[in-house]
Amino acid sequence: VLILGDVGPVHLTETQQTAIVDFVEQQGKPVIFLPSQRALGPKGLTETQIAHLLPIHIPRNGCHVENRESTVTLAQAGTFHPMLQLTDDPDTWHRMPAVSRLFSGFGLRGGATVLMETGRGAPALILQRVGLGKSLLFAMEGIWRWHFGTQGLKDTRAKTHYPRFWAQVLRWMATDTDDERLYVTTDAETYQLGDQVQVKTYLYGQPAGTRIEVEGLPPSGVPFQLRVDAANEATAVYTATFALRELGTYRIRATAKQGTIMLGESTLEIYVHPQLAELERPQLDSARLEQLAADTGGAYFGIADAGDLASGIAAVERAVFVDAERELWTHPLVFLIVVGLLGTEWLLRKRVFNY
Repeated sequence: VLILGDVGPVHLTETQQTAIVDFVEQQGKPVIFLPSQRALGPKGLTETQIAHLLPIHIPRNGCHVENRESTVTLAQAGTFHPMLQLTDDPDTWHRMPAVSRLFSGFGLRGGATVLMETGRGAPALILQRVGLGKSLLFAMEGIWRWHFGTQGLKDTRAKTHYPRFWAQVLRWMATDTDDERLYVTTDAETYQLGDQVQVKTYLYGQPAGTRIEVEGLPPSGVPFQLRVDAANEATAVYTATFALRELGTYRIRATAKQGTIMLGESTLEIYVHPQLAELERPQLDSARLEQLAADTGGAYFGIADAGDLASGIAAVERAVFVDAERELWTHPLVFLIVVGLLGTEWLLRKRVFNY
């Protein structure tokens, strides 16, 4: 089992990258990726040869790093996975100590399986078949905390969960997969209605004359055959494309045959969701625009009337108020008022008291 930790492109030469890809895809060996900003950041493994061994697509600006604690739970696919069977208690993982950092903002590759997720449903442990091998990515840091046992459980055996977890991961990942020589994948896991899907089928170590067939099963349940392009002898990768015309789950099935003998089979599922409203009907809807303009007190101008747009804008004059600060104590008017008040007082005193 090859484990790559805090490794970036500066640590691996082109020869080493080629060797790693061959180690996983051709020799059927497993690779485990431990997360780090150096590997999943903006200048991480995206441009390297081993990028496609990851079960995720790293965005151009790198994965988002969340420096906050979060508990993890088993996803549906991880509930019965051999790597994650620690105890008979289904709440064991929920009581494990929280991890310290999360990586998010990435997309899953076609065929990737989420085994563990955070409380908000973000993928935390992701598995994928890559060629003849396997790829496992931890999208979380701080799992060493699991060595302290589960919260609220005084059983001293709880502290064995962490070493047992790693033992099961390494044992299952190291299981020989040479009997599985056929592997099908797509460029994404979810699509919009009308998108084109690129299907790639990898074939390893099969005799000459093997025929590859790829079948798609749409939500309507009516299967269809895909036209498969011949593979390059150096890569043994067969490609096929088709358009998505229905909403829901598509099932893709690839088979390898020699004559009437079945040599292998591989399947996966993709999901098609609706397009955005503005993409479903991109054509001009003049009637709706005119109605919106009438309802909101506006006006509708077509392309031919675009020159009249400026004249159709009503001129609105609004008073402009400007706040100005002035020092009144030095104003001549203030001086005259003070002198007038003092003079008035003097005259009143003189008249009343006659002095």
